Amino acid sequence: MKKTILPVCAALLLTAGLVSCGNGGDTTNKAKTVSLSVWVPTEQVAWATERIEAFKAQYPNTTYNITVTACQEGDVKTQITKDPTAAADVFFFAGDHLGPLVDGGFLYEFPSQFVSALGTEISESVLSSAMVGEKLYGIPYTPNSYFMYYNGDKVTSEEAKDLDTLLTKGKVIFDIDNGWYQTAFWYGTGVRFFGPEGSDPTVANLNSAEGKLAAKAIRDYTVNEENFINGGDDEIKADFKKDSDVVAAIGGNWLSTDLILEFGNSLRATTLPTFTAGGSKYDLTATGDWKKCGISRHTDAPEDALNLAVWLTNKDSMLQKLSLFNETPVLNSLATNEAVTSNEIVSALMTQTNTNCVRQPVIAQMSNWWDAATAYANALIEARNGDIEFTDAQCEEWAEKLQSDLLKVIGG
Repeated sequence: MKKTILPVCAALLLTAGLVSCGNGGDTTNKAKTVSLSVWVPTEQVAWATERIEAFKAQYPNTTYNITVTACQEGDVKTQITKDPTAAADVFFFAGDHLGPLVDGGFLYEFPSQFVSALGTEISESVLSSAMVGEKLYGIPYTPNSYFMYYNGDKVTSEEAKDLDTLLTKGKVIFDIDNGWYQTAFWYGTGVRFFGPEGSDPTVANLNSAEGKLAAKAIRDYTVNEENFINGGDDEIKADFKKDSDVVAAIGGNWLSTDLILEFGNSLRATTLPTFTAGGSKYDLTATGDWKKCGISRHTDAPEDALNLAVWLTNKDSMLQKLSLFNETPVLNSLATNEAVTSNEIVSALMTQTNTNCVRQPVIAQMSNWWDAATAYANALIEARNGDIEFTDAQCEEWAEKLQSDLLKVIGG
């Protein structure tokens, strides 16, 4: 019975906010005192503090002393490596840091029952982003990817589906010299880094027919399309205005606050559009990952830390964070929730990551990609600025070079 009861209880923990189950809750009248620490992003400290008070109320026989400290998701890896024993018991961390954190022995391995239990509420692709092999090292709670914003006063929802059509309406900002965004073209034609699972450091197909097709498409837009504008977050905030000739921009939900202030109800959001490569249409395909809630391997109270991690990522917590921080949830049960479907930005990100997104590889060689992708984009931008022809042969040579650069052995 134990093997069937525990997964069900874990699912209840996630969806209903229940925390008393099996060995994780107060199953006896014996009082105890437990000290825990939590790291959350700066803007979420007040939320976490209040949410933890509700967690404590579930355990009348336990005295919890829980401290909440600000630590951004992207800084967790740095802080843990300084002194693993001083890390918080529970923390929220950037998805692409999973590999280094596991390799360093910093993360607590979740009980095996949680893999099947969480799988009833979180899609396989999302849950696998927190796994190394068959082992689970965190709870995914929100996607970290990108989608498209557009000016609803100048572009219809139908026109927003195709990049070529958009470019006839006005300028589109796309961070083409940033490898994270540039992969949307490569993945769109069928390129994959490090094999189908993103874990084989010897395999890629940038130099394949699909890769060379993508290289030429990136050239076509960057060099030949006047309205295709290279730019990142700063350019989007500065130039994507209600009365400007920029009609769309590719970015993440962290831009939403600024853009909502600028556009009001005119701001629209949707999944990435199609593009043309070799005379055929392909979907721009996002790359991304999912942020995770993890537990320190050095915690003195793993069961209590596990209960707290589940509590801070359950359905009620995700709905609260959606309302307070516009944070997109991952639970299947929330996909049709009115709070999600009525929020176009949240819905766009959820749909993008659930239907057309490739998980960012976490192996070491992925670090080879960033400078290599930037170099290709810079070569194209230089050709555009100098009104210099950039031939098909050059595109294919770059595809070969990018293949070689990506597969270089780190430290070799």
